[in-house]
Amino acid sequence: MFEKALRSANFYMRVIGIPTDIRDGNRTLMERLRNRWFYCINFLWLNTDVAGEITWFVKGLLNGSSTLIENTYLIPCLTLCILGNVKTFFTIKYANHIIDLVAILKDLEIKNNAARKNETEIVKERLKFLTTSNKFLLFVIGTGIIAFGIGPLMLTASIYFSSGDMKLKLPFLIWYPFDSSDIRYWPFVYVHQVWSACIACCAVYGPDCFYFTSCTFIHIHFIHLQNDITNVIVESSRARKNGLYRGCHQAFLELTNRHKDLIRCVNLLEIIYSKSTLVNVVSSSLLICVTGFNVMVTFCWFAAPFASFLALGLVQTYLLCYYGDTIMCSSTEVSDAVYNSTWYGTNISQMRDYLFVMKRAQKPCKLTAYGFSDVNLRTFSRILSTAWSYFALLITIYRGNGQQ
Repeated sequence: MFEKALRSANFYMRVIGIPTDIRDGNRTLMERLRNRWFYCINFLWLNTDVAGEITWFVKGLLNGSSTLIENTYLIPCLTLCILGNVKTFFTIKYANHIIDLVAILKDLEIKNNAARKNETEIVKERLKFLTTSNKFLLFVIGTGIIAFGIGPLMLTASIYFSSGDMKLKLPFLIWYPFDSSDIRYWPFVYVHQVWSACIACCAVYGPDCFYFTSCTFIHIHFIHLQNDITNVIVESSRARKNGLYRGCHQAFLELTNRHKDLIRCVNLLEIIYSKSTLVNVVSSSLLICVTGFNVMVTFCWFAAPFASFLALGLVQTYLLCYYGDTIMCSSTEVSDAVYNSTWYGTNISQMRDYLFVMKRAQKPCKLTAYGFSDVNLRTFSRILSTAWSYFALLITIYRGNGQQ
């Protein structure tokens, strides 16, 4: 099941040139980049547009030629590109950790499948949610790319049929050292911008898809661990009455090793994603705020691309926090599984082992934004609160300028 779920993340990682199955060993960062030449091409392709966006933004601020709406049009695109760069950079940097994480999860799945011939309802439920959320996020991304791609063509056609002038438009506000509306350059520039948008979206979605998949299976293994601990302790309590508890105690020790493996999985996930999550959390409020503002002030079908951007920001941030929350909850519930079992029916030596596991499980395994904040649903509510404050400020500035 894990192998199958991992294929989707691997596909989008391969699209941008960073497959997750390359072990880099002791290679330096530059050697890793040389080994991913296709990613380097996509990186340069994307960041030529990023440089153009930054140049356009700075020139507009210095000359006073850009409006508030134009600046808020640019910011979500620029934010998404930077976020994609950060996520892919740390995916490459921690490639060996990703390989280790995948190996541990595969090993845990083999051990679990040995004891479970059939999928439990909780596994089916979690996999269904994972598949649905990934497909919905992919649908939102695809809708946004199509909307941004078609929008300039519709605007060009609208201007042509209303005034007779052929003014070629582009999806994004980017500065070029030549006239990008010239028919000789426009087709290449248009394709360049659309593919850059695809690269940026895959750079965000690919690592996120791997994150969602890993969190889902860690959560499933924590639930299996809870059930197995309860069953082993019950069996150990019964065996003690017959003087036969050595085999049950050995089984419990194997479960403690599984618990250690799951803790290591969470720690690896924290190393891989903590820095990029910090950027994600900080930028999410800005992305949600600005895209919400664009939806409010943009007319008719021009709002469609920003509506997709807004949905992307909300869904991606929610899933990031939701999966972090499930890890925290399921890891602490291991302690509840020990406490609620018949531990009192076992001997003193076993009770000490149960107490050790219970105390360790009371400290939640958690994913953080580089230690500044835990990644959970409480963080998501704070992001929304901050985004609303920024949104209210933007609306006040917009109306204060008399642009209602």
